[in-house]
Amino acid sequence: MAENFKAIIISRMIQWNKPNGNNWKLNTDGSYMRNQNKVGAGRIVRNRIGDMIIAFSYPIQCYTNNYSEAQAALIGISWCLDQ
Repeated sequence: MAENFKAIIISRMIQWNKPNGNNWKLNTDGSYMRNQNKVGAGRIVRNRIGDMIIAFSYPIQCYTNNYSEAQAALIGISWCLDQ
């Protein structure tokens, strides 16, 4: 059955879009690699012209990719609120 599997590869250009006004923009990402038992989260904050304000990546503890994504967003939002 696996021999009949054909991967479909789709490529697309991803572009950062600047925030409105004089705001900062927070982008986050989380990753869970079950086969390697590794989980991580990261964030980057940029100003309206794209200059980096801060960026972090760090290991976290969780058991699903969705949870790692949510943790990355929560930690990033918490940092922004503290500024």
